[in-house]
Amino acid sequence: MGQGCRIKIDLPAKERYGFNYAEIPEAGPFGAGGNGGISVINPPYWPGYWHLQFTCYSKDAELAKDDLIVWGEAAERWIPNPDGWPVPPAMRFTIYEVKTPNASGWAHTTDDTAVAEERAERRLRYCIYHDERAICGGSTVGNLLTITRHPQADRTPYVLEILRSIEFLDDALSEPAKNPPPQ
Repeated sequence: MGQGCRIKIDLPAKERYGFNYAEIPEAGPFGAGGNGGISVINPPYWPGYWHLQFTCYSKDAELAKDDLIVWGEAAERWIPNPDGWPVPPAMRFTIYEVKTPNASGWAHTTDDTAVAEERAERRLRYCIYHDERAICGGSTVGNLLTITRHPQADRTPYVLEILRSIEFLDDALSEPAKNPPPQ
């Protein structure tokens, strides 16, 4: 996904999925290096395609931060932002620590309960930091009514497993220009 954002992701072999990305020039919006996504076909309790998005940012970009959480120096972990907007208890806000082979970050879920019960969803957002870069994204991870009836319909553990497998790789060296043969 561009300079500093070459990553390896482990996905379960039994899943059918596709991954694509569109590179955005380094001078692009928000210091982005590129974006992409994983599409999983017909996961349990989700007919059709389910998507998880990835975007590469400069680690200092505003979009690589979240108003809901901050790093708690004393606690040495991610905590709710005391200066952020208060999350109503009905939203069931949960923070997850994300440690990968060579990076770390956070993920959090919120339950969207401000809509009709049959449309209420659990949403996940995340950022993983490595050197000067951050890979961030999110997804809807399940319908709350379905999750209540079938806990395995919550894709949060699945996404956390994927996120914890992300490994930042060294940037590929560009091939030196070859001289044409003498004529």
